[in-house]
Amino acid sequence: MLMARDDGILLALPGGFIDPDILEDFNAGDSSMFGTNSDFIVPLAGARGAPLSAATALVVIDMDLTGIPHLALATTADLPGFAFDAQ
Repeated sequence: MLMARDDGILLALPGGFIDPDILEDFNAGDSSMFGTNSDFIVPLAGARGAPLSAATALVVIDMDLTGIPHLALATTADLPGFAFDAQ
């Protein structure tokens, strides 16, 4: 969860985590649980806050409160693999 609001939350997920066609349906208003979404490229920072020479894609989705009971904690097996170079 990125931010709470009166009627729901803004949910941040890794880019590519949800099929782009499904995200288009959300933007078209074809879902009562999910609203509009936006893509962002976010620079990564190291453990001490120093900027790294890498960035990651995020999608931020407006989600209604009715979606919260459907969320589950992810395990590492659920997460997509990312190549990471700490240099």
